[in-house]
Amino acid sequence: MTDAERSQEANGIWLCRTCHKKVDDDPNSFSAELLFEWKQSHTRKIADGLGKTDAGFRERADRERLKGFEASSSLARQIVLDKPLFWEYNLTAELLRSGFAHIKFKYEALKQGFYALPVARIDSDDFADWADVQMRNIVNQIEAIKLAGTVGLLEAWGPPGQPGQERDILQITQFIIDAAEHLLKTEEVVRFLKPPSHFEKVQELYIGIAGRQLEELFKIPDWIISKTSDENLAPGDHILKLVFDMPDGWVEQVIKAYNEAVDSA
Repeated sequence: MTDAERSQEANGIWLCRTCHKKVDDDPNSFSAELLFEWKQSHTRKIADGLGKTDAGFRERADRERLKGFEASSSLARQIVLDKPLFWEYNLTAELLRSGFAHIKFKYEALKQGFYALPVARIDSDDFADWADVQMRNIVNQIEAIKLAGTVGLLEAWGPPGQPGQERDILQITQFIIDAAEHLLKTEEVVRFLKPPSHFEKVQELYIGIAGRQLEELFKIPDWIISKTSDENLAPGDHILKLVFDMPDGWVEQVIKAYNEAVDSA
């Protein structure tokens, strides 16, 4: 964890000095997932000790609160149960962080050439439509992200002074994660296309465009954590500005490359 993540109340796991050192010295044997499972198991054990009836009520209540979060990380489930300060924002950050993890890993692997997909061929007559579809795919996902990340999350977080809705936060963050998945798929489609040779320069200009948007999207969880971990955080609006754009002169380069390809066909 980063220092900011480590400072979050929901991350607290109290151990004796001996066990504390043992865990810290051997992170491979004591993963975060294992520690959170220990914490939740210990909480259930303590509840059992307070009385069977009370423990049963607590267990049923916890199960109800965690409905839909079965596939979420242990930390996300712990935030839902503990409801620490800024829980709505920390839950959002953790759901996005864990949801982005495999997308981020796969995107980095794609850039380094660690995997490949079957190549798709395309004829010259179909290339313009293909290029238009890829750009529309990117724009559609960005528009969805913009709405989910502003209107959707603000509604899920609840009005100022009122608690948010954890299941709404789960659903909205999943929409954002799904959009990231679609951007990755678009990047794969662009990279594993075999166009006629005179259109290869146009294809090269499309490589990395969907990925550029992904890299901007990946900034969200760390930014949220950096804010909620600040003990001196001032009240008011805190705004993260994400810039979804194209490289300078990209449109002009594409038009020029496309016209040259058509002239040489």
